[in-house]
Amino acid sequence: MKPISRRSWVLADPEKDTVRSVLIQAGVTGFIPAVLIHLGLQGLAAAGPPPDPFPDPSDKPKLVETLPNPGELAVRRVAAAMRSRPHYPATESAVEFALYLYAVSRAETDLEMARRLAEELEDSPGVRRVRSRLARAGGEAGDGEGPPLEFKLETDNMADRLEVLEIAVAAAMFSGSPEIIGKATHLARVLVEEISEAEDPRLDASVLEYCKAARRVWEMGFITGHDTWKKTAKRMLAAVLTEALESETIAPAAALAAARMETYPVQMVLIGSADDPDLRELRQASYRLFEPRKLLLNLDPIVDATRLEELFYPVELAPVLFICVESICSPPINTAEGLEARVREILDVASGIPE
Repeated sequence: MKPISRRSWVLADPEKDTVRSVLIQAGVTGFIPAVLIHLGLQGLAAAGPPPDPFPDPSDKPKLVETLPNPGELAVRRVAAAMRSRPHYPATESAVEFALYLYAVSRAETDLEMARRLAEELEDSPGVRRVRSRLARAGGEAGDGEGPPLEFKLETDNMADRLEVLEIAVAAAMFSGSPEIIGKATHLARVLVEEISEAEDPRLDASVLEYCKAARRVWEMGFITGHDTWKKTAKRMLAAVLTEALESETIAPAAALAAARMETYPVQMVLIGSADDPDLRELRQASYRLFEPRKLLLNLDPIVDATRLEELFYPVELAPVLFICVESICSPPINTAEGLEARVREILDVASGIPE
């Protein structure tokens, strides 16, 4: 279905038990789609889980030969290696990548792989966060904690800066605070400028740190709407990808970064004041939702007025949440109840749309 004129809304007959659509024209320069689809429950009865875009290459011997994209090839290679080895080295990144595979495939074997890897890890704050996500993947509540909301901006050590960036991106999504989002944006901007000006984009970071930082810069590109940052993130990953794939302990981090860059994220678009209690409940539920492909985009009607106008979101509905994948979005959501089912509905529909 093609979008219609800007800010025009058309609703199909609500009495019919079919998919009901709300259409609004997509912005030309914005990355957020503006096609809203409201799903009838019976229309989803036959919908199954989306196909696994990263199957075992052994099922298709010629698959590797036809993939020119090194990032996608890296994802398939690491996925096949981890799925075929019962004793793959356990790291936080390996658990996270296994959870990513489970989110895509919904195969219990991938979830069991994540559990097996997590059991081998020694306790640490990072491991506890990974285990919490693992618990949510299995239908449990998790620890319910969010990321630290305070972090140091100025540090000369590159490893520390990349670690701070990772915390800052998570804090920006979890809090929705314009101040924290501004700090995370500043950190990303400084890093991107240094990388863009450097002859060697590696700077002085380790391969593992660099893979993680590339993923966070790419995420900040979506959060801020800076497409150039996403290109920089791909350059960052390309600089270390070959070396990363040579190490079984680093390869999952590279594959996870590549997977994020090669597939459309599940965008949880939250519109309203960061202090609004209803929106805070939606934001925290979205953050804790098990969906490794998700990104939280917090847009304040006052602070982000220009961007909201460019993206054609209905500000008058705030506080509100939209769930979007590529050109498909949910109808306005005002309650956290049934959020996981709504995400699955959008993913099911998105997987059935021809390219």
